[in-house]
Amino acid sequence: MELIPLDALRQATATAHQELEKDLFGDRIRSGTLTAKELNVLLAVNHHFLEAVERNALRHPSLVEFVAPRAQLACDDLHAMGCATLPSGTALDAASDSEMRGALYVALGSSLGVTMIGNLLKRMPQFHGRTPSFFTSDPDALTRWRVFSQDLGRPTVGVVVSRIVDGALRTFAMARHGLAQMTNETVQP
Repeated sequence: MELIPLDALRQATATAHQELEKDLFGDRIRSGTLTAKELNVLLAVNHHFLEAVERNALRHPSLVEFVAPRAQLACDDLHAMGCATLPSGTALDAASDSEMRGALYVALGSSLGVTMIGNLLKRMPQFHGRTPSFFTSDPDALTRWRVFSQDLGRPTVGVVVSRIVDGALRTFAMARHGLAQMTNETVQP
């Protein structure tokens, strides 16, 4: 049976996406009340899952063109703020090409959200107009997302779709794990 991966991803990850956005201070970002500590958590969680996605996607030649290295920017920002990164995630280390497509779905979607967050951070007086490098606009993000979405919009067999969805859900779980680490313990350099 053929399915559209993009449709399956949207449906299967909607709740995980909404919950993570909420737990990663979505309301506080939109209201302009984000604190420096919350910004550090946001950077650490993004670095945690993006580093794993980027590292593992590069193992698959068909996915290299979709990798947008952003994890190092988050790492550099954290170190500049005197904070450490979380340990590297390993949940994707043996992921197949299909599973990494799901992981990239999360990572590339995140890169679009990061640009919007960056625009909001610039307006927050508590950050004095200084936006961490991670939140600067990636001029190729929208184009990369469109090309990747077209690829995911092609029908494929159900077993492949289930692997793609599994990769996305594992990536959301990795982000949640990073968030739990940050909120249960303070990670210092």
